[in-house]
Amino acid sequence: MSLFLGIIFFAIPCGALTATVAGNKGWNGTKCFWAGFFFSLLALIAAAGLPDKKQTRYLRLLLEAKGIDVEKPTEGPSFDRKD
Repeated sequence: MSLFLGIIFFAIPCGALTATVAGNKGWNGTKCFWAGFFFSLLALIAAAGLPDKKQTRYLRLLLEAKGIDVEKPTEGPSFDRKD
C-alpha cells in the first residue's frame, strides 16, 4: 500500500514536472515523463540542465538575420577508432 501511495504522491508528480520542464525547452515530454517517473528527482535535475532547443533556434535565426555567419554545431565527439 505504501508503494502505491509513493507512486501517486511522488513518482507521478516528478514525471509530470520533468515532462513540463523538458517540453518547455523543446524536448520530447513523453519520454521525459517516463524518465521522471522512474528516476524521480535525478531526472528532474537532468531536465533542468538540458539545453533550450527553442532559444538556441531563435538566437540562430536572429544572428543569421543580422548577417552573422553561424556554424552548425557538431553532433558531438566522434568515438570512431582510427586503427
